[in-house]
Amino acid sequence: MAANERRSYEVERVDKHTLVEQVAQFEDTGEKDKRGRPINRFIGFKTEKREVEDGYMVYFPRGHSIYIENADLLKQFHFDEEGGLVDMDTGMPVVPNAQPPSLKDVVARATQPSRGGGVEGTIAELE
Repeated sequence: MAANERRSYEVERVDKHTLVEQVAQFEDTGEKDKRGRPINRFIGFKTEKREVEDGYMVYFPRGHSIYIENADLLKQFHFDEEGGLVDMDTGMPVVPNAQPPSLKDVVARATQPSRGGGVEGTIAELE
């Protein structure tokens, strides 16, 4: 594993976890809008704590993490599979035993315009 390659994510099972959530609170003003829907006023956030029997922490290579409450959500987000490696310089997945890209391909990818087609493509989109 090279210095710029890391695992794309790691999953850790968490038993009996206190989950702290910020819940938005609204107050019913008693007024209605043009469509007859009630108009609510934002009061603020309330902190709620609840016990969760089991869940999963998913850690990412740049220092981010998310909490997933159950195995069904873990599977839905495809974190139940092995994540593989990611090149931290390019953000591209690392394929084991693959040929490194040619320098020409690296330069072409680094210098390509952010909108496909360069100036001609942008002018064609505007017409």
